[in-house]
Amino acid sequence: GLPVSVPERVDRLVWTVNAKQTAGKATDTLKVSQRVEPAVPVQIQSTALYRLDKPLQLPVAAPEGALPGRGEVRATLAATLGDGLSGVRSYMRDYPYTCLEQKVSKAIATKDRRAWEALQEALPGYLDDQGLAVFFPGMARGSISLTAYVLAISQEAGYTVPPEARTRMEKALADFVAGRLEYASQTLPDTATQNLRLSALYALARLGKATPALVATVDPDPVQLDIHALLDWIGVLKAMPALAQREARLKAALKALRARHTQTGTRLNLAESERDHLWWMMGSPDTGAVRSLLTVMDLPDWREDVPRLANGVLSRHRQGRWNTTTANAWGVVALDRHARMFEKVKPGGTSLARLGNEARQVEWSRFPNGATAGFPLPTESTPLELSHRGAGAPYVTVATSAALPLKEARARGYSLGRELIAVEQKRPGQWSRGDVIRVKLSVTARDGMGWVVVNDPVPAGATVLGSGLKRDSSLLTAGEQSTGYAWPAWQERRFDSFQSYYEYVPRGAFSLEYTLRLNNAGRFHLPPTRVEAMYAPEMFGELPNGVLDVLP
Repeated sequence: GLPVSVPERVDRLVWTVNAKQTAGKATDTLKVSQRVEPAVPVQIQSTALYRLDKPLQLPVAAPEGALPGRGEVRATLAATLGDGLSGVRSYMRDYPYTCLEQKVSKAIATKDRRAWEALQEALPGYLDDQGLAVFFPGMARGSISLTAYVLAISQEAGYTVPPEARTRMEKALADFVAGRLEYASQTLPDTATQNLRLSALYALARLGKATPALVATVDPDPVQLDIHALLDWIGVLKAMPALAQREARLKAALKALRARHTQTGTRLNLAESERDHLWWMMGSPDTGAVRSLLTVMDLPDWREDVPRLANGVLSRHRQGRWNTTTANAWGVVALDRHARMFEKVKPGGTSLARLGNEARQVEWSRFPNGATAGFPLPTESTPLELSHRGAGAPYVTVATSAALPLKEARARGYSLGRELIAVEQKRPGQWSRGDVIRVKLSVTARDGMGWVVVNDPVPAGATVLGSGLKRDSSLLTAGEQSTGYAWPAWQERRFDSFQSYYEYVPRGAFSLEYTLRLNNAGRFHLPPTRVEAMYAPEMFGELPNGVLDVLP
């Protein structure tokens, strides 16, 4: 092999190999592209949104411990709030997990029509025998909340679901609400049934498929509902004006929604509640906040509150985005509708961004939707100066990104252990090309939680065994063991990582193992191993991996 040191700050290597006949004129040329995954990725460290109605001076600097020359300051100027969601788009573009919900949310949040069309071609493979959507192809039992989410958000975003698949999904939801479809799970609480009925009714009502007879199967008390069920109920009532006692029911539901908000200065904030953290509804308080804005935006009695609600929704950003994939997808469609209704006057003139001796200028006549000004991240505190001259007042999102190595393990609801066990090892105590490793990952969960993913990095060129490919060895993987009461719903053997998804992880400890063949020699800098609850991402654990040396 040819020894190569991968340079810093690249995400792709392109190799061109030329072969020429020694005696003669025959030549061949081969071009190969390689993707580069950084051991310490550049990530957004902080972000803030401003209205550029007056000049701003904001001090910026690299955080302590950041790798030099890897960071950036980005000032994204936007004509509307929706155009300013650069952190959301970046996060969703790079999101590493791949269940159906996440593919749907990713396509909608990034407005990737091609990804949506490709997903719809594959959608029949994501439906179970009853017509419910499953998180991964081949799962035996579908999900009411996932099915309702796919139908509801695609309709709001204006994305088409193929008629045959849509009809099967609609029928499954209607059968569930009517009691004709059994749906039970030991991992769901007793209170989940009402939530799921309201979620199904909301999706059906949006599509004009809910009937008074179906709505009659529920009689919720708005005060007792969590935010997700309350918003579903309001959505049903809004979509069905001919329902009996509709006006009184809608008034009571909106009163309950208003009581869930508190005012702080120019913001209306959704009050936090433990009952709003519902992993089985793919919901979080962030999801509830953005859906609240979307729900009341067209109601006359709430019109004066919309700016304060929008400010409250945006104040929930951490690192430039909301906390879950569903919140980011709903947030994009909510702010798109906000722009259509309330932000019809576009900025004009010129905006200026200056950091130290460098300046960037945006002419709004050339970039009517806005543009991004990027600067290298300074090591010492330096003022970022922003100003606008001309009509209107654009929005500006200021984000700082840096590469921060993980120095020690972090346990925020999950703790992690990782052990490398030799299955085949040529030199005792040293790894060599061709060796086979059993990787054992141990996880301890503080609380029971649904849809948890474990992600472990793989050194470049290595093969995760067990995929069933022709050169796989069933003997080498036969010794893999797992302990505890968490069983994977889906596993992915990727080129860059091994991922294991769990529909439910109870409180306590569990372990899993996979087998790896080392195919390349070299020194591999591995990113951290991570476990997280996908719909409560504040619960996670990380473990630094450092360097893996593989001898020839």
